[in-house]
Amino acid sequence: MEPIVCCFRACRTGTAKTHTGGITMSRSILWTLIGALTLMMGVSQIAAQQKQEIRTVAIKVSGLHCEGCVDPVVQGLRKLQGVQSADLEFRTAVAIVRYDEAQIPASQIVLALTKIPHAMGPRSNMKYEGQLMLTLAKGDAKRVAQALGKVVGVAKVRQERNTLLVAFQPNASVRYAQIEQAIKQAGGALAPVKPSSAPNSHDHRGHPH
Repeated sequence: MEPIVCCFRACRTGTAKTHTGGITMSRSILWTLIGALTLMMGVSQIAAQQKQEIRTVAIKVSGLHCEGCVDPVVQGLRKLQGVQSADLEFRTAVAIVRYDEAQIPASQIVLALTKIPHAMGPRSNMKYEGQLMLTLAKGDAKRVAQALGKVVGVAKVRQERNTLLVAFQPNASVRYAQIEQAIKQAGGALAPVKPSSAPNSHDHRGHPH
C-alpha cells in the first residue's frame, strides 16, 4: 500500500519520481494515467456484459425416484458455471434453467444431470438423465425433428405432438442458438420458455410422469 500512498502524496505536491531514472512527472500526467486505467476497466466490464447470451430452457428429467431427488438435482444444476437459476417440479419432472450461453452450451447442462449423485445412493445404480424440451409455436413437428436430428452432437429427437425432446451425445457441445437455427431452417419457430412460469423447486405435489 505504501507506493500507492506515496503516489497520491506526490499528486498533491504536483510531482512524483519514478524508480527508473528519477524522472519527475507532473500531477496532470499522473491523473491522466489514473483516468485512462479507470476508463479501460469500465470498458472491459461493459464488454463482458455485452457478451452475455442469457437463455432459459426446459429440461425433461428422468430418474427421479421421489421428492428427495428434487434438491440434489436443483443444487447440482445451480453449481454449473454460467447457470444463473434452476428449478425443478417433481410432478412434471421438468427443470427450468436460466443460464449464460457464452459460458456453457445447452447440451452441457443437459448432460450434467448424469454426473449429479443420485439421492438413492450409488448402490441403487440409479442416475438422472435429461432431454432438452422444446415446444413449437409453429411448423411441422416431424420436419423439425428430422432437422434437429442432423445437428452435430444430437443423439436422438423424440416427438410428442408439438413438443420435441432432444437427447445429446456424450460430451456434445451444442448451443441453443444452433437448435434455433435448425428449427428456423425447417420452417418452424419455438415458443419461448417464460422465466415467470418456472416451477418452484419446493413444489413436490404428485408424481412425475
